[in-house]
Amino acid sequence: MTKREKEKIDAIAGAALNATLQAIKNAKKTKVPMIVKKNNVLYEINQDGTMRKIKDLPKRTNIIPPKFILE
Repeated sequence: MTKREKEKIDAIAGAALNATLQAIKNAKKTKVPMIVKKNNVLYEINQDGTMRKIKDLPKRTNIIPPKFILE
């Protein structure tokens, strides 16, 4: 992988992280409970921090290869 390709991947990852953090921040402002996944379980998190289990999720069977080509 070239230095330029690594820079592109870093930029995309940074943008995705920033967008995610901004979305979480904006979601908290709405005062609507957030739905999150932790250890294959869906939870509802209220503004006061309380969590309520919604349901168990099936375990993923997809295996992502350790190496792949971005196109």
